[in-house]
Amino acid sequence: MAELSSLLSELNKAQKEAVEYFGSPLLISAGAGSGKTRVITYKIAYILKKLNYIPFNILALTFTNKAANEMRERVEQLTGLNGNSLWISTFHSFGLRILKKEKREREQIIVIDRADAKSLLSEIITRLKKDIPKTEIKKVINSIANLKKKGIISLERDILVNYLYADYIDIFIEYQKELEKKHAYDFEDLIVKAYQLLNKNSEIRDKYKKQFKYILVDEFQDTSPEQYKFLKTLITDGNICVVGDEDQSIYSWRGANMDIFLDFPEDFPDTKIIRLEENYRSTKIIIDSATEVIERNTKRIGKSMFTQKEGGNPILLFNGRNKEDEAAFIAQYISDNKETTDFFPVGILYRVNSRSRAIEDALTYTGINYKIIGSLSFYDRKVVKDLSAYLRLAFNEKDDVSFLRAIQAPNRGVGNKTIEKIKENSFINKISYYESLKKLSEDKILKSKKISDFISLIELLKDELYHNSIAAVIQLTVEKTGYKQYLEKSGDRFNTQWENVQELLEIADKFQGDIIDFINTLVLRQTTENISETAKVLLLTIHAAKGLEFNTVILAGSEEGVIPHIMSKDSRDRLEEERRLFYVAMTRAKKRLIMTSQNEWSNFIYSIPSTHLYYIS
Repeated sequence: MAELSSLLSELNKAQKEAVEYFGSPLLISAGAGSGKTRVITYKIAYILKKLNYIPFNILALTFTNKAANEMRERVEQLTGLNGNSLWISTFHSFGLRILKKEKREREQIIVIDRADAKSLLSEIITRLKKDIPKTEIKKVINSIANLKKKGIISLERDILVNYLYADYIDIFIEYQKELEKKHAYDFEDLIVKAYQLLNKNSEIRDKYKKQFKYILVDEFQDTSPEQYKFLKTLITDGNICVVGDEDQSIYSWRGANMDIFLDFPEDFPDTKIIRLEENYRSTKIIIDSATEVIERNTKRIGKSMFTQKEGGNPILLFNGRNKEDEAAFIAQYISDNKETTDFFPVGILYRVNSRSRAIEDALTYTGINYKIIGSLSFYDRKVVKDLSAYLRLAFNEKDDVSFLRAIQAPNRGVGNKTIEKIKENSFINKISYYESLKKLSEDKILKSKKISDFISLIELLKDELYHNSIAAVIQLTVEKTGYKQYLEKSGDRFNTQWENVQELLEIADKFQGDIIDFINTLVLRQTTENISETAKVLLLTIHAAKGLEFNTVILAGSEEGVIPHIMSKDSRDRLEEERRLFYVAMTRAKKRLIMTSQNEWSNFIYSIPSTHLYYIS
């Protein structure tokens, strides 16, 4: 553990000022690659060592578990303290921690994701006999999520009628009742219910305000109004430091409001603003070009980014006849440079997922190995949801959503008629689907050996959860269900699926906590948290690439109608967000930046300084 003076000597002037400043609210406007994570972690270490706070007194919030884990590990290295003693987490995990701690009668609460919410809503719609097609369920989910993002979880119809379609009101009320019955929370609940708990209970609120003597928030530009309200219940005496970059605010579609960042000095008039403007990631050519783009935006605090990395490779532009021509160029360019020093890793970024198919085909044809980072989070992957369903059902036999998944993965010959019989018996006797299955089996109404084996397995897992490790219980589930053989029948996807099983076992083996903490941690994991550090070529959206960096970035689809997206053309705010998205893509590049487009759609729109460009045709 280094001495404090030695630690501070590693910082530049602006970083050091940000670490040492206290006395009023602090807003750090940190440009891309300017070392903001270093500043946050060093500031935490400074508080612990110089101000002699204990870890219990510090709250640090960010937006991904990956960022929280990285922050925790860096503080451990700087201070020698056990990272588990620190309150470092995402907003959602922090809300869950508050709810678990304070709602003692519901200590074992479960978090459900969008897929589980969809299954539950489908059940409710069927039960209520609502004439809503399956294709509209996503719209129902989004309506409920947007309602909760406004802080509304009331069951009063007079209130709900102002926010929901009439057909959705009964569904929402029943959905909330089902969540209450299952001791379950969806993502939005973790923020809004935690906020309401603190806002309404002054004793609990004052306890946490007293505990957290200093609060730090990373990626503050991505904060939503409800998260900000939640945060403000804990702030006292200017004990807040927020860090972010208004030029990288790209999640308005997810509820983030950049105005919260820009208006922070107005909310706290004595706010100190410090700008981190030195970029340590990219070459001067890349930084100058990205700056040329982002300075066209009007909604900014403003920064003058610079770097000590003079010169650099010229930015390359390629315009193809069509998307296949563009994809062929990308594949050939990578192939031609596979022996080039510092060429890998390569990030192939795109605005829309549909752009990846032609690129995948070209890479495969050229013999280039790649990994695609899709829109599914780790928990959303089939094998993770399948095996988690067994764990959840073993822990809580009233979990009907998990029952419906587990009973059919692997398939046990349980068809729609059998499922309807289980549901009908459940409704008549007011019991869960699993209890209904047991009753029907005991009464010899359902006599299948596969069903009796399923019941025996769940009863075995119930016992094993209390006497064995989580990894051992998952391994037992895999063996007893013949899950590997089940996956082998899936054909050419077996290797990928089986890798996910092994990854789940590895996560479980390292996990410290109970089964519910484990399941909730899986649900809250983010899309890009499992990217292999050894992957040489990655395909992913620009949104998923935020926070990552690559020696070489290839930005595919750099044409009007794609980026900026055609839906943004009539809105200045949306156009400025598209420009921020483009800026994020450019600043992922450390050494090389290549932009490709094709004539099948439209022409390249952005004007980059011509002295920095070579055009390839």
